[in-house]
Amino acid sequence: MREFIIICLVLIIIIAGGIGVQCYLNKSSENLINKLEEIKELSQYENKMGEIKEKCNLLYNEWKDTEKVWSIIVLHEELDLIEQSLIETKGHIQEEDLKERKS
Repeated sequence: MREFIIICLVLIIIIAGGIGVQCYLNKSSENLINKLEEIKELSQYENKMGEIKEKCNLLYNEWKDTEKVWSIIVLHEELDLIEQSLIETKGHIQEEDLKERKS
């Protein structure tokens, strides 16, 4: 009976941990997406380049913090793809090249 209780507790901890990790990933990714959406909306106005650059730098800094935690959970190849996309986006914004591109 004792082993059964221990196994149940371990399963509960694993399931609760999985749910917690999933909630964290959802929350942090929604936060990053919201910041990207703000930048996208601002990109419609050419006179807002200063604000766009500032928000882009804030997004990139937040990504660096988020990446530290995600690197424990998510495949590094996936993180590299996100990093590469953010660097490309940041480069286009720094060059003030905001034309929509097809991937």
